[in-house]
Amino acid sequence: DTDTDGASDVFAPDDISAVLMTGDDPVWLLDAKDGQTWLSVENYPSFGGADGPETRTLDATEVDYATCGVCVLLQTGCEPHGDHAHCETTLMPEVGGEVTIDALGAAAGDSWSGSLSGVRFVEVEIDGSTYATTPVAGGATFTLDAWSFDVVLETAR
Repeated sequence: DTDTDGASDVFAPDDISAVLMTGDDPVWLLDAKDGQTWLSVENYPSFGGADGPETRTLDATEVDYATCGVCVLLQTGCEPHGDHAHCETTLMPEVGGEVTIDALGAAAGDSWSGSLSGVRFVEVEIDGSTYATTPVAGGATFTLDAWSFDVVLETAR
């Protein structure tokens, strides 16, 4: 979905799940799927991510996959392929917009809830070895005015 008029795009996932990888370095991973458009929120406290409720304005650190602690990715043209997926386009937020975490459960069965607001995604290339993120000139965009989530954490398999 390419947004050229500045209007908000529609994102209404029918499949939302989240896992918590516990241990000395816990990681929270949320996946929301709306057809072939998939949104991921990844929280890495050891890389500056959230360790509890907070509202975070997306700055230069958060819009680069190599440096984000709370990483938000949007992928389009996704097709399941065995235990993973192949997606045509990867987008990350521009500077601006907010991620709010209302509850960040600490165990399977706990709730992870929050929202994204005012987030404009731009198509990016992510280096496979360094994770450095580079916007694609003239690439796809996707504007998400507001989206809320409230999921029960599962244990990573």
